[in-house]
Amino acid sequence: MSLPFNISIPTSFFFLLLNTFLCSSSLNGQWIHDWAAINVDGGQAFQFIDSTTVRAQRTNNGFTIFKRVLVNKSSIQNNSLQKGSVLLDSKGIQIGKTLDDLIFTDSFTPTTRRLAKKYVSILIKGDVNSSSFIRNSWPDKALVRLMKQKRVGAFWPTLQEYLKKFNFVHYKKSSVPEEISDAGLNVYVLPYRDYLNKENQGFRMIIFTRGTSAIQCVLVSKIDSKKEKLDFPKIKLFEEKPYGSLYHFGKPNKNQSEGYEVMAYDLMPFYD
Repeated sequence: MSLPFNISIPTSFFFLLLNTFLCSSSLNGQWIHDWAAINVDGGQAFQFIDSTTVRAQRTNNGFTIFKRVLVNKSSIQNNSLQKGSVLLDSKGIQIGKTLDDLIFTDSFTPTTRRLAKKYVSILIKGDVNSSSFIRNSWPDKALVRLMKQKRVGAFWPTLQEYLKKFNFVHYKKSSVPEEISDAGLNVYVLPYRDYLNKENQGFRMIIFTRGTSAIQCVLVSKIDSKKEKLDFPKIKLFEEKPYGSLYHFGKPNKNQSEGYEVMAYDLMPFYD
């Protein structure tokens, strides 16, 4: 399967795999253009199909993007991913390819038996500029815009569209702390997918709603919460906690606060 665009192959470069905790300036970059030049050591290193989701970290010259991918075991020789190797998402669907040999330092066996027989998971990174991202593809800033915009009609259909666009997961009441279910709150979680090279990567954002009427609280992961404070309208209370930042649209009682904390820690990954 060939990609619908061409990028010239560089003569040489050195590629490092990120396997440590990302710094606090990280951002929630979501989608990247297919024509984006993804560089390593100044040379174009690999390419993705249009609208591939990535994680982004701000640098002095732009952004470094990270992507957890599956690669064929036969494409690896001496801890190096060969030029022209196909890059797959977690479901085994092609999302890109390498343009030269990539050196990496770690690999992870997929938990899906079908994929584990043939593929390994690695985390790759490369440098891009700000124009490489598709407009309005930052989930935290998109939610701020949604909350500020003037609407005609009910709020819920607009929020539903947002939740679907950014692949939030709706947690059933039986899967949330009793403090949250007793308060009648619904929970929507945006998980990390390109932060760690493991299955459970923690949460980016958690949105708590009062049924389908309004947002009660937005919790942003501590990994992203130390960047600029989000400019939500009509905030009743803002709190910074060890697990993240809480933007309250209604002041919480003691039980709700405990529920937010339990929910956050339940979703945090274990570190080896």
